Amino acid sequence: MEIFASQVVEKYKKYGFEYKKKYSNRSYLTFTFRSGFFHNAEVVKVGNNADDTQEIEKRLKELNKVGISAKITEYSTLKDIEEGLFKGFFDVKAWRKRIGSEYQEYVESVMLAYPDQSEDLSYDYINAPYTVVNSDIQPSSKIVDDIISRFSDDTAQLILIEAPAGFGKTCTSYELINQLISNECNPIPFFTEFSRDRQARIFSHVFVREVDRAFSQVNSDIVEYELKHGRIVMVLDGFDELLSDTQQSDSSEDYENAEPMLETISELLEGKSKIVITS
Repeated sequence: MEIFASQVVEKYKKYGFEYKKKYSNRSYLTFTFRSGFFHNAEVVKVGNNADDTQEIEKRLKELNKVGISAKITEYSTLKDIEEGLFKGFFDVKAWRKRIGSEYQEYVESVMLAYPDQSEDLSYDYINAPYTVVNSDIQPSSKIVDDIISRFSDDTAQLILIEAPAGFGKTCTSYELINQLISNECNPIPFFTEFSRDRQARIFSHVFVREVDRAFSQVNSDIVEYELKHGRIVMVLDGFDELLSDTQQSDSSEDYENAEPMLETISELLEGKSKIVITS
């Protein structure tokens, strides 16, 4: 499949690159990216003209002379470009490792409830029976596997895990993100526990805060973009934590503030986006 220069420029600009037309032609495109003290450039080959090799090397030397660290990359398809940018900026390997550490910390916190621990005592997620509402699909024996199987659908989906307090909603959330990171073919989970900030009233604020906490090179717009393209799954645990105080309050202002949370989530439900909420 032919890669068009305009498509490449669009993808790189989305991630904050600046297109350098002066250092580009039909066979290669040059982009620069500045982050703090670092100023980097990437020369992307989009053609098969072997005669351009010397010219590319010349451009790299020119960029290096002005203090820009440059490299050459070559992609076969536009999808490869998207995957390359995603893996590079989100540092997917480190992201999986961080999510794995959060899972282990959660397991350890659960086990602290059992002070008389022996070497044979270990954490094990227990699959409980459940019902799928408004679906003709027969539930499987494992709820997490059932949820993950729905991520392959090309349409936007909101999946609500509903159960009374103490029935294992948070356990299920952690089990879900742990299974997602165990297979590189799965989308990456963006995980938020609303119990971290029970005073939060606007979900968009929580979203931006969690993005800043998790990533240093991307902003909330990029996370939203990749969510809608199916590379990220959003898992929101304890949505009722944000509403509990509102429900107990007589203030109409507090009650009305709950609506923007749902509006923001609905705006994210486009393309291939998948959002899982426990409540």
